[in-house]
Amino acid sequence: MATFLFIDDDLRYQYTKLYLRKKGHEILDYYIQNKVIDYIVLPIKGKEEDELFEYLVKENLDKKYIIYNETEYLKKIKNKYNLNYIYLKEDKEFNLINSKATSECVLMFSIEVLPIILKESKILILGYGNSAKELVNDYLHFTNNILVAIRRKEVQLELDELKIKNINLLELKDYIDKYDLIINTIPSLILDEEMLRYVSPSSYILDIASFPGGVDYKKAKEYGINAYLLPSLPSKFKPKSSGIEYAKAIERGINKWRKSA
Repeated sequence: MATFLFIDDDLRYQYTKLYLRKKGHEILDYYIQNKVIDYIVLPIKGKEEDELFEYLVKENLDKKYIIYNETEYLKKIKNKYNLNYIYLKEDKEFNLINSKATSECVLMFSIEVLPIILKESKILILGYGNSAKELVNDYLHFTNNILVAIRRKEVQLELDELKIKNINLLELKDYIDKYDLIINTIPSLILDEEMLRYVSPSSYILDIASFPGGVDYKKAKEYGINAYLLPSLPSKFKPKSSGIEYAKAIERGINKWRKSA
């Protein structure tokens, strides 16, 4: 059995820790000097510059750090102190649960804010990663009027095979004003000042990309566009499913690291 130190709690971690405790592991919520620690679990969203965290690192150079999102700061810390990271970003099972949870939450939110029923809505989804795929599947239960904007040719071929309407992101300004609901899943500034000029004031933008999102929110407000940044939806609304699956991802990550060590 192992001892885990969790840094920066979020609601998911309550269930992550409960699952690991039931498996016989010891869980620490705060650092105890000279306490034997095997793994330090960082926030799923990653970590920004933090003097207290760096002090903890200096005291625990030999530990394994479990990370999901590797920020630029975490890359710098790893190189500076030659840390051992166990990466979970590519864990398919956890990503699938997170995508399903995210899609359910976006669907719920869109039903709440849209002034028209989904059956009558025209929906534009930006990107076609894990979350976007779940969104397409869920919204198809309500409407076939879905358009997906993508960059890569291979993704276009996949969407064509599924008979899902799609365009290249370079064509976005020619279509974006025709859609009631615009959902951004791309973690970069897609709906900038220029693109927002083409968005209808009656449209609703839901942005689920990683902070700070893919929308110029200052300009969206100036233009009177309804734009919502919806980060970390699984943590807020589906913490049990996401938290338990993250605990399993931690176990898988550790087992994979042991086999490769």
